[in-house]
Amino acid sequence: MRGMKQSPFAMMTLCLMSFLGCGHNSSSAAPPDPGSLKTIGAESQTWGEEYSLLLIISRITVSSNGKTTEYCGYEAEVKKGGTADPSAKIKVNGKSLSFLNSLESFTSQTYPYNELTPNSDFEVKVTINGVAVRETFSLPGDITISPDGSQVSWKYEGNADQIAVSRNDDNGLVTDDFTYTSKSAHSDLNSPSAIPGSAYPNTGKKYFTQMNSIKEYNDRFKSMTNLSTSTVRLIDGKAIEVQK
Repeated sequence: MRGMKQSPFAMMTLCLMSFLGCGHNSSSAAPPDPGSLKTIGAESQTWGEEYSLLLIISRITVSSNGKTTEYCGYEAEVKKGGTADPSAKIKVNGKSLSFLNSLESFTSQTYPYNELTPNSDFEVKVTINGVAVRETFSLPGDITISPDGSQVSWKYEGNADQIAVSRNDDNGLVTDDFTYTSKSAHSDLNSPSAIPGSAYPNTGKKYFTQMNSIKEYNDRFKSMTNLSTSTVRLIDGKAIEVQK
């Protein structure tokens, strides 16, 4: 839907969902990349039903209207046999994610921006049916966007990196009217990456330029024998306002 007004925070979420094609589901098209991940502990299980896991770990900074918002966001969805399983326990970098009730399969919590740093290891612990598995990850990214919005660079590559540009309306609010997106969802970019001038079709206007460096892992918790699918998305996202 074009032209709908969005806050920078809402727009960042919108862009992420658009890029990743996700609606809190466990499917994925991006190729797995072992990257910096390493298994540091696991136990065997003999469960009777299959589980699925989706975990999205983000570090986001948004600069718009002279203000900068920064945060880390941890999101998780665990299902047992296709239905919610709030008994699951997840810790990201020592922080526990809790599910609200037996009807909730999804949880989302935010933390300070400095909780995570690109290329620095952090631990994820998943406990399902009393059995715990620990994995170590690191974020990609560390992004720089040129003030004129013509180029984006980042230090640590992902495997599904994406760029988008959208219009601001006459009141300075971000819209979902995209003037440029890099290729299609799940395609990848390499640093540095140029943004064409056509992404900014009108002079005297403001635009919202966003880069999401994304690294995605599939079935990395496979030591849990009854965890049928698991997807972990690691995102370093940055967005700035560009005046043309």
